[in-house]
Amino acid sequence: MKQQDAEQAMVEGCFTMLGWRIFLHSVQMVLRNWRHALRLGLVPAILGSLATLALAWVTQSGPAFEQFFGAGLNDFDKTEITRQHLLFSLLVIVLQSVAGLWIVITWHRFILLEEAQDGWVPPLRPGRILAYLALSIGIGLICAAVALPVVFASAALAVALGARGMGEALTLAAFLLLSPWLQRLLLVLPASAIGQPLSFGDALRLTRGQYWTMLGVAALGFAMQYGLSTVLSFVGGVSTVGPVAALFLTLLLQSLFGASILTTLYGVFVEKRPVG
Repeated sequence: MKQQDAEQAMVEGCFTMLGWRIFLHSVQMVLRNWRHALRLGLVPAILGSLATLALAWVTQSGPAFEQFFGAGLNDFDKTEITRQHLLFSLLVIVLQSVAGLWIVITWHRFILLEEAQDGWVPPLRPGRILAYLALSIGIGLICAAVALPVVFASAALAVALGARGMGEALTLAAFLLLSPWLQRLLLVLPASAIGQPLSFGDALRLTRGQYWTMLGVAALGFAMQYGLSTVLSFVGGVSTVGPVAALFLTLLLQSLFGASILTTLYGVFVEKRPVG
């Protein structure tokens, strides 16, 4: 029994180490290719930022918005979500999603297909963007369908036991348990970006037995994105140009590093590439 426990601990340790190596390789891949990363991500990030700022300017101060939609954002009752607010939020999400996916898909193709980027404006590939977005929404719905009953059960158990804070703790534990499964499903995204469709079943099959690796990658990726968000939030409050710089850097850096992690996972588990 002790020998089995030791072997299990050794296997888990190896998987965790692989997760660290995958994460480290992903970060180094962006830093090592920073010139290419800047070339393929600069224009989409600038255009996405400018489009978002232009939309914000029109909705906040422009008579055109009031004439077209009936009221400006300055007229909002802050206690009420209005039609204009929802429309503004939706348009911002669409603009930033297109800009972010433009960068992400170009990065996937640059690394996995060695697709050269000569100019400063990478191909937009609307078909790839729509496919990537559809798959992302599908994965989100699958995760919601799995996670919502878990969250509901955790909250109900916490209320039944009368333990303050238990609901949050159980929910966090549930998400930690589910995050490796989500990480495995995400392999279909880089596959879609390079035009090599991968089913959810194949993604799960190719990553079977890699729970601790995926948990490590998910935790490290979340920590990195959280750290970037914290730093960029600070940048956004530094000066009058801070919000503009923060918006631009958020689109550029979070898209590149997030895409790099998925690219590395795809290379390791689908294409069987070595790490490093």
